[in-house]
Amino acid sequence: MLKKSLWKIVSLAVISSLALFALVACGGGSSSNSSAPKIDPMNMQIGNTLTYKNLDICVNEVETGIITYGNKELVRVNVTYTNKGKSDQSFNVYDWKAADNNGASRSQAFYLDAENELNSGSLMSGGSVTGNIYFDAPVSKILYYNNMFDKEASGIWNVG
Repeated sequence: MLKKSLWKIVSLAVISSLALFALVACGGGSSSNSSAPKIDPMNMQIGNTLTYKNLDICVNEVETGIITYGNKELVRVNVTYTNKGKSDQSFNVYDWKAADNNGASRSQAFYLDAENELNSGSLMSGGSVTGNIYFDAPVSKILYYNNMFDKEASGIWNVG
């Protein structure tokens, strides 16, 4: 009987500790430098950096007018992730979508001649990765989703 009671107490303590740890870990936000100009993450320009949970995400450049073998026009978007935190951070090509002037958004396009394509993986503390993502033209906005299952973008860069 004493063993069952002790087991229940230990189990409850472990579960409570895990729940408290999860709440603290999920509540961690990013700090901002008050002297730096505030950038609206939903209205950024190419070259602006979004900091999301110690991960810097930047759309470095956008190249339009890429023509495929089937005379289809593509847009190349070059992005960089930099891990400023202490724990590993993930990156993924599926974090990105492009939207046109009508508000239709789509995932990346397949391009046979693609160079330095962004893929997916993890960044250790201080790590950085840069790669290209290709989208069907036209593109007026580049959308970043912290998680590919998110319904709303975490950051939006205006093109042009």
